[in-house]
Amino acid sequence: MFFFITFFLMSISTSLLKYKEKLLSVIILITAVTVLSILNGARNFNIGTDIGVYGNITFQTASVTNSLYSFWKQSIQIYAGTPEPGYILLNYVISRFTTDPHIFYFILGLVTNGVMAYVTWLYRRQASPVIIYMCYILLFYGTSLNLLRQSVALVFELPMIYFLTKNKKGWAILWGGMAVSFHFSAILLIFPVFLYYLLSKNNHPAKAGLRAFLLSTLFVLFLIPFIRYASFNGLFDSKYMNYVNGAVTSKLSPINAILVRLLPILYMAYAAHVDKNRGRFDPLLMLCLVMSFIDIMLVPILVQSQAMSRLGLYFGIMRIIGIPMSINRVKSFWGRFFSTLFILVFMVIIWYLQNVIQGNNDIFPFSGIWWSDN
Repeated sequence: MFFFITFFLMSISTSLLKYKEKLLSVIILITAVTVLSILNGARNFNIGTDIGVYGNITFQTASVTNSLYSFWKQSIQIYAGTPEPGYILLNYVISRFTTDPHIFYFILGLVTNGVMAYVTWLYRRQASPVIIYMCYILLFYGTSLNLLRQSVALVFELPMIYFLTKNKKGWAILWGGMAVSFHFSAILLIFPVFLYYLLSKNNHPAKAGLRAFLLSTLFVLFLIPFIRYASFNGLFDSKYMNYVNGAVTSKLSPINAILVRLLPILYMAYAAHVDKNRGRFDPLLMLCLVMSFIDIMLVPILVQSQAMSRLGLYFGIMRIIGIPMSINRVKSFWGRFFSTLFILVFMVIIWYLQNVIQGNNDIFPFSGIWWSDN
């Protein structure tokens, strides 16, 4: 029900924006984000893995400390290492006004879902805002309930990429820095920045694309040595060494993992082919394609380790932009309509497989402080 209300309000907001009713459009957009964020805050504490691992204890600790410095010192003990400063600061600020963890998770949801709504506005010329948000809810929102720090870092990636495409380096650095402040693994965002630079600065698009794919292959090959180096130097948590050391913790189905990645790649490849026939080259679309290509090459690693699958999200999240951009390449009304319908059915199936059949780390059946879907 919450998803349908959000889609409905997003559609109204987008329509009003076309008629230049900006104020009313923004008000309805904020309402849509608030409705979705209610799920984040109202859920029971058994919904989502990170809540039980560190979420509740971090906020409870923040609520009983008298200074940010004292909270920081105690957080080092909670995380058995250096905690992310952005997440710690958010906990501390909210704990000055409330001691209820549900309110904290609601506000954290407002941040994550709100930034994603801002992303739809940024990319509105490249793709439909409604379809972008639809992709976010059906492909990523369930996972965001498991991730507290990293979900924020992931959505910060998309504004960073946007400002990179507009050559606004200061804003891109700001969003990238904020992503790292919420999860140190966001240091991986250096790679898409380099990829985009390679794609956009080359006078021969075909050669640039080939080089990007070759570079992506090398990246996958050297990922494990990079994780060793990053873990040794404190950039990554030691849990990312689980895969390297042979520990297997993920229950991700290889078939589902490939299915959710393959069709978007085919869509984006078709869109890139359409661009080529029209004599144009879009570095952003190609970046989405290459990042999705990396994501599918990582499947043999992702299905063995839950920690590694979280690293793959930095590449897979580009599908949220790439799929709507590909649909936007279809010129005819009915072509776009059936493409959108097909993608919607596909994403609903993926959502059902990931959240209902597999449970997505037990976020389904969903239960909250006011209701239960058992």
